[in-house]
Amino acid sequence: MTKQEFEQSLDDMLTECTTRQGRRQAERFTEIMQQAREYGVEDIVSEIAEQICEQYGVPTMWELPLEFDKAEPLPPYPIYSMPELLRDYLKAACESVQVKIEMGALPLLSVLALCVQGKAVVKHPGSNHTEPLNLYTLTVASPGERKSSIVDAFRQPVDEYQRRYNKAHRAEINAYKTQCELIKKQREKAISQGQESEAHNADIELSQLEVKKELCLNVTDATPESLALMLADNDERMGVIDSESGVFDVLAGIYTKGITNMDVFLKSYSGESCAINRISRERITLDAPLLTMCLMTQPEHYMQTINNSQFKGRGFIQRFLFAFPGSMVGERSYISSHISDTLKRKYAELIECLLVLPYREDMSVIECDAGAGYFFREYFEHLQESERPGGALEFMAEWGEKQFARALRIAGILHICKHRHKFYNVKLDDSTAKSAIAIARWSEAQAVRALSGEGGEDSTTRAAKLILHKLKRMGEPIVSRSEITSRVRTLRGSELDAPLDLLEAKRHIKIEMTKSEGRGRAGQMIKVNPNSL
Repeated sequence: MTKQEFEQSLDDMLTECTTRQGRRQAERFTEIMQQAREYGVEDIVSEIAEQICEQYGVPTMWELPLEFDKAEPLPPYPIYSMPELLRDYLKAACESVQVKIEMGALPLLSVLALCVQGKAVVKHPGSNHTEPLNLYTLTVASPGERKSSIVDAFRQPVDEYQRRYNKAHRAEINAYKTQCELIKKQREKAISQGQESEAHNADIELSQLEVKKELCLNVTDATPESLALMLADNDERMGVIDSESGVFDVLAGIYTKGITNMDVFLKSYSGESCAINRISRERITLDAPLLTMCLMTQPEHYMQTINNSQFKGRGFIQRFLFAFPGSMVGERSYISSHISDTLKRKYAELIECLLVLPYREDMSVIECDAGAGYFFREYFEHLQESERPGGALEFMAEWGEKQFARALRIAGILHICKHRHKFYNVKLDDSTAKSAIAIARWSEAQAVRALSGEGGEDSTTRAAKLILHKLKRMGEPIVSRSEITSRVRTLRGSELDAPLDLLEAKRHIKIEMTKSEGRGRAGQMIKVNPNSL
């Protein structure tokens, strides 16, 4: 159909369109408008359509709304592959906080890793290589998704154990501090008086003191230097389990004028020796540091992180497991369920049991039995296939190369949780291997979204979706701007402009100015596409 033929048939096409109802009318009107855009007569067609609707006394015709860009749905977390206690507690905690299971999955694994890191290694069933049991995880979720609450639900027994330990050992800790201070003063006095042998004796006495320091299992927002110092003071084991992601800003150089120093974070993932030089202070040397990181971040901050060339270029971000949980905003109940006291107690007992497991010089090695080895070999071959040209992990080979090791780490963590203080007498079996592989397979799709950049969402899109959700709840064909403001209290004044413009561009609404009475300011009325309600 030529442009002339199209314009000549407009009246007939639009009149016929008014005889249709609901979605059938919207589909036909969308076809007409798409053709109009190709010919550059969109405004003319819209005007004629309004005249015809007014002539026949029928409601305004609407096109089908455009969807927001949607990523492919992600697979659900394989919660039923986990040991019973962990499965039950994860489910109960997420129901209590009213978040998706995927919101709690990585925080739970991270807390478990924090408890067992440095107490064993897991052996590759096909070689002599071993892996430590720490993890780096990152969960991406919008504001209002209760990130802090779900992290607290899993970390609380760790915090409580640390508090009780420090309280019980307060006298010993204070006595050690006092002795250190006295010996250091004696040393300084000896040096000032030129008494070299006395200063040397003070050094020997100081080195022979039994170290008694406060237990610190977890920190947040640590600089590389402060983290190295805390690792040195805590058997070279530390956690950064936080409901925010300020550590990314620190690593990006927020305190160092953009200079990135991430060696301690890189090397503490695999237990490599690390040295930190400090200005005007002694050098910190770590022999085999291990760090578990569990961070929660918002989509915009995640996009800044994922696009940081330093993080990507040095392989930092490729060390992480990722999660993109669905939202529960607008779907929560007034009354939430509670975690039973029995379940809380059992989970707390597990955490304490893991925390009191001793660090050994001859670190325990977790070996796989034949069944576990079979399933791990299958998973290894799956990863090799996925990393080849055309495979799902082709564009993220560096992350894929670390994935088998992450599966082994998860298996080792679950193995210790199942057998607790007897774990070193039992081989890792096929059921534990299958559980870990199920989690690892789930994490592949999460990583594809993370490293492709699909997981980010700007604030305008997020606000537009929230407004649309409220409009659907209201169910009214016309609302005022002030009514939207009263329903969406996080946005005020001009903050509504961009998301409303986006909704109009997506054909969910039409914005019309209203005349003011007297000298008052003109207002806005929002007409809502019935196909969006």
